[in-house]
Amino acid sequence: MPCTQGDSISNEEIELFLSVLEPRSMTDSELSFKLNLPLFKVRSKIRELKKLGYIDENDGEYVKK
Repeated sequence: MPCTQGDSISNEEIELFLSVLEPRSMTDSELSFKLNLPLFKVRSKIRELKKLGYIDENDGEYVKK
């Protein structure tokens, strides 16, 4: 089975990640725990969110822009 071209993130996923990051910054591990998602999936979504300009990274922690 071929791999898909890149990752995509839905509006619902964007809203979910941003709502979790609203009160404070978090590491990818903290996001994984809070969202009950595998770390590899969280890291993939973080890349998409950064690329789209929704979040920033500061010393290994992610924060909503």
